[in-house]
Amino acid sequence: MIATESFLNSVENPEQNVNNWLDDEKRKNIIRNRHIVKCVSEAILFCGRQCIALRGDKEVLNGESRGNTGNFLAALQMIANHDDILKQHLDNIQLSSRNITYTSPLIQNEIIEIIGQDIILKNLLEEIKAGKL
Repeated sequence: MIATESFLNSVENPEQNVNNWLDDEKRKNIIRNRHIVKCVSEAILFCGRQCIALRGDKEVLNGESRGNTGNFLAALQMIANHDDILKQHLDNIQLSSRNITYTSPLIQNEIIEIIGQDIILKNLLEEIKAGKL
């Protein structure tokens, strides 16, 4: 009887179902992470289009350390001034030791490689195909 009542309740009120709540949280997390990766990619593209180096000698976000934090982190912080999701993400990086920050040099290199292969190479191939012999 209890199992039947629980089943009927989950059918009549799906928003109270734990599985639906977890799926909703997972979907929100995916959307949030995609937004952060988009902002990171825009900062990398900005540095690439301006022909400026991404990294500095002290890559610390909002730190009191002396030295150059790098153009990438400076651009990312500038974007965060106008983007609450990114600002919250960058603030949480400093408060906790999260493994997914999307700001490491490894991730920067992977995004550069993806941009190079998928965007630049594709545009070059289209230009070559459009050219006359």
